[in-house]
Amino acid sequence: MTWTFRLFRFIRKGFLTTAALAVAAAAAGSTPRRQAPEPWIRYKPAAPAWKLSPKIKTAPFSLKEFADRIEAALKDKTVGYQFVVSFGTNQAVVRAGGFARRNPDGSRAMTADDRYNVASVSKTVTAAAVMKLLAAQNRSVDAGMHSWLPPHFKLGPNVKTITIRELLTHRSGIRCSSHEGYQELKACLAKGINLSDKNQWSYNNNNFGLLRFVVARLNGYDGKLKTTGEARTFEENQDELRYGNLYMDYVRANIFAPAGLGALHCGPMSKSPALSYQHPEPKIAGDHFGDMSRTNASSHDACVSRSSEGNHWSKRIPAETAARHCAAETL
Repeated sequence: MTWTFRLFRFIRKGFLTTAALAVAAAAAGSTPRRQAPEPWIRYKPAAPAWKLSPKIKTAPFSLKEFADRIEAALKDKTVGYQFVVSFGTNQAVVRAGGFARRNPDGSRAMTADDRYNVASVSKTVTAAAVMKLLAAQNRSVDAGMHSWLPPHFKLGPNVKTITIRELLTHRSGIRCSSHEGYQELKACLAKGINLSDKNQWSYNNNNFGLLRFVVARLNGYDGKLKTTGEARTFEENQDELRYGNLYMDYVRANIFAPAGLGALHCGPMSKSPALSYQHPEPKIAGDHFGDMSRTNASSHDACVSRSSEGNHWSKRIPAETAARHCAAETL
């Protein structure tokens, strides 16, 4: 079942989190192997290289049974869980269990309507926004990203060699600590990169933090600041919030709205939101990560959603063709 895991591994780069990958692999009865995920945009259309033998008899797919196996992998093994499984036009199966908040955070059960921080699934949303803008403007994914950064940022050695593709695939050579705030990204770019680190896969949230700037700039924001000296600090603070708002405005209008989703926000939407806990053994209090309006687009700096919305969004991604080609290559 190695190819099954590789297929899930590929789909993870589309819309599944690492946790969902592990559950899906377990539900499929496969044993995942630890190796670096390949970037999705490396895969090119190719004719399927395999066919199912007519001698092999397959049982009808049961959506309920599949959901049961996922739930069995989660129940009593995590603080709380919530997921939706759908297949084609079949009615979705919705499950929730465990706790949205454990003691001493005010214990309460997880429900299917709880919203929670979507973590690095936000990278998929950011990638869709970037690719949509590039296609609309007939620009290449191999264009340099430096043209779409805040104009006043000082760029260190080799930063101008980084392409948008390299940000999307974590092969930019960026090795700064993953703090995706405006000032942190500014300092990271001033430091520069080593060319020897380029094209070597290294997961870093700063890659997608920088794409927040790219989305806003590609959508028309000039990013020019008008002040100097002490006044510049205040203006940069406002500029940080502006980039975050412009990113969310574009995503809501061009990614979420066409998918039939309501307005999503980058902060807790209730007085008692579902919290994130350490896994597998929570040793500290849960966290909802607060207001991420300034640092959205990358990792836990994400928006809050519920599984039903994530399921609806993922079904809008044309992943079936890409996954089929991935399976063909693997086999």
